[in-house]
Amino acid sequence: MLRGIYYDFYQAIGQYLVYRNALEWQKQNTPVYLAIPSFAYDLCNAIPALKRTLVDARVKVIVVDLEREEVIRWQR
Repeated sequence: MLRGIYYDFYQAIGQYLVYRNALEWQKQNTPVYLAIPSFAYDLCNAIPALKRTLVDARVKVIVVDLEREEVIRWQR
């Protein structure tokens, strides 16, 4: 299970960074956010390597509750 979590994280961060860099390269000032479910956000905070990656890469995060379909937190 943990292996799949790392792969999903790796894939999501890669897509986020490529998209953000493409917008910067095109001189667009559009902020990019990574929306993740609350359980995944909690897991990222529990695994130091994942938490550090979010911080070092300056990832802007939107945490969502999938059951209630609402935003719980905006982290810039």
